[in-house]
Amino acid sequence: MQQFDLTDPGEKKVEYLDLERAISFMRRVTSVVKVLQTIDGHEKGKDYGYCALASSFDRRILLSFQFGKCPSGKPSVYDSFSREKVRRLYVHAKRDGHISSWQSRNEQMKQYGGAVLAHRAGLILSASSMPELEDEALMLVSGYSEGIMTIQEILDVAKTSDNKIFYALYTAYCKPMRYANLSSSSNPVCVAPSPLTD
Repeated sequence: MQQFDLTDPGEKKVEYLDLERAISFMRRVTSVVKVLQTIDGHEKGKDYGYCALASSFDRRILLSFQFGKCPSGKPSVYDSFSREKVRRLYVHAKRDGHISSWQSRNEQMKQYGGAVLAHRAGLILSASSMPELEDEALMLVSGYSEGIMTIQEILDVAKTSDNKIFYALYTAYCKPMRYANLSSSSNPVCVAPSPLTD
């Protein structure tokens, strides 16, 4: 399995995602969406959309996939929005030091939040279909759970957008996973020490 080295803060050029890593991320997004359904304020039944993972080095889309069952006519719309967020964040990250598409959102131009920079892993993670802070929270928790993003990266993004949905989702998803995996022989997820408290 491809591992992301998060010890070197320098930018990594990600050439590809191997199949095992891609499948793991897709499964993670699906499981995080199920927990997102339980968060107060989430639009019940909206458990579908599109994700894109791209290289932060050259903005190439490395993986794009649908999660859940999108309504007829919507998959191409959500896919297009997730890719737009990647392109926009790529430009603003290089030019302005942005870490989230929230920082360049423009509702009049239908440009929303939902993409985040995983600088140390050399990736941009993007989601589209839900309200933009939920898309962002989905990418933060999924990225952190998969070891793609560090705790500092997710906290910096959540602070930038004042994303309260993220904190609720992190608590609901990562805290129980940390305790469930302590006795597991499989690779634990969400076990990094966290400044977030119960």
